[in-house]
Amino acid sequence: MDLLKTILVYMSMVVAASVQNAPDPGAMPAYDEPTPTPYVQAAPTATPTPTDTPKPTPVPTIDITPNPEYSTLQVGDRGDEVRRLQEELARYGYYEGDIDGVYGNQTRRAVEQFQYQHGLSADGMAGRVTLTVLYESGQVRLSPNAVTPAPSPTSGLSVALTEAPATPAAAETPAPAATEPPAATVSATPTATTAATTATAPPTATPEPAFEAMEGYGIRLAGAAKALTVAAEDEAEAPLHPYRMGEEVYLPFLEILHEAGINVIASESVEADEYAFAVNDDIIRIAFTHDQSGAPVSLEAYKNNEPQIVPVRDIRGVGGVLYLPASTLESLTGIAAQVDEAGQTVTVALPDAPEEAQ
Repeated sequence: MDLLKTILVYMSMVVAASVQNAPDPGAMPAYDEPTPTPYVQAAPTATPTPTDTPKPTPVPTIDITPNPEYSTLQVGDRGDEVRRLQEELARYGYYEGDIDGVYGNQTRRAVEQFQYQHGLSADGMAGRVTLTVLYESGQVRLSPNAVTPAPSPTSGLSVALTEAPATPAAAETPAPAATEPPAATVSATPTATTAATTATAPPTATPEPAFEAMEGYGIRLAGAAKALTVAAEDEAEAPLHPYRMGEEVYLPFLEILHEAGINVIASESVEADEYAFAVNDDIIRIAFTHDQSGAPVSLEAYKNNEPQIVPVRDIRGVGGVLYLPASTLESLTGIAAQVDEAGQTVTVALPDAPEEAQ
């Protein structure tokens, strides 16, 4: 019993001593609690709305039914129809060259600009749609390059300014010596400016040279003994004459091909005529249509199925014989012509065959 008490007393003393020796809570260092970093939320950046690039407003096409009586005109054509086309294009400011009836590059560029301004396919060829719009629509738009005359600052009206005579006072007698000159009448009558309403006169048209036979001239192949002939109405053989228009000589190309032994495949129809033949390694195709009078027009030429630009795109028909310009014939086939003015002979030479590769 005494031992148990002794142990309890001892334990009480130990506990009391440990409490007394414990550090003062206030003496402990203060712990600085870190201040939390505030969370900042970035404001979303507004995405700019994409702006559509403005597209050019398409030129409205004039709704009109093409006239089937018009034939296609293109580079190389000549004649009255080309002259009429040039006059109409010049009237609206698209064409500024000479009215010469020759469809050259300047006429082609004018047609392209006209087609673009009227919503048509700008291919530079005046086809039925283009000609119908130009001649018949009544809705032709002026060229943007056309210069519109500015209005004259002076009016065309006549203004009369008359000074009123001085009225003497009723009570006074006018002095006899003071004679006033008569009132001056000023008439301002300027010359009326009519440039805005008067149509510009087209340039003087160059007359087209005549298409005429070279009478007395014969055509022969180089090395041949006789000249080319054609069957006449009485079944007799008549000599073939070349034709001339200005500096250009026209030759009967089918008769030349036949005389040279070149086979020609013909395809004739109401819509168009076509002739195909081979010269050395090239296959040539010539096609054309007819106008209302039956004359061949609108020549198209192809070599190995590729369209060709020829020097003079013209074709003529005389008595059932088709004539091509000598320069066009040479450009397509290599068949060259030499005019002997003294001997009155046109000599035609076929191109040499290409040498075979060794």
